[in-house]
Amino acid sequence: MKENCLNKLLSPSCYTFALGLILLFACLSAPATEEPSLKAERDFQDLSQLMQQSHQPVLVAFVAEYCGYCRQLEKDQLKPLVKKGDYTTRIFIRTVDIADTETLLNFKGEQVSPSDFANQYHADITPTLVFLDHTGQEIAERLVGYNSPDFYGAYLESAIEQAINHSQSAMQLESSTTVQNQDSGKDLDKDDKDKGSTPSSAPPFN
Repeated sequence: MKENCLNKLLSPSCYTFALGLILLFACLSAPATEEPSLKAERDFQDLSQLMQQSHQPVLVAFVAEYCGYCRQLEKDQLKPLVKKGDYTTRIFIRTVDIADTETLLNFKGEQVSPSDFANQYHADITPTLVFLDHTGQEIAERLVGYNSPDFYGAYLESAIEQAINHSQSAMQLESSTTVQNQDSGKDLDKDDKDKGSTPSSAPPFN
């Protein structure tokens, strides 16, 4: 009797069933993979300060809740970029829903509607991606629409690299200008000291 029970437990069907239960419990207990999220920006004036400190540009995606191409773009391109993490410390990625009714602050600190903010960049079509420096100026070729997913990734990476290179060049120019100003200040101080140490001509002795 005991042998029959043992044989049943060790039978291939029981073994397969037990293995299936183990795999099922393992799947249920495993933590779910979080889908990366895209940040909807509300304060570009505050963001500009972060951009200036970190010398990073920003990719702004003008989207709309009703836009199916926008959702596809986020799923295919933008969220994988965030998840991959290659650009996390090199460029900010933000979204603006032009159909949103809640106001935001633009780079000048002005309170505007998302649609007005989009109009400032002539972003009439969604999705539109623009690449900006900390002053809100475009520094790379924008991407409009999303109708060629096969090639879009290459265009996107090219535009991101263009924006990053522009920011790095601006940073180097700023650093060079700062050094030159410091050197000029030192030279002026030196000239002032030299002038102060030059003996004045004594009046004639009678």
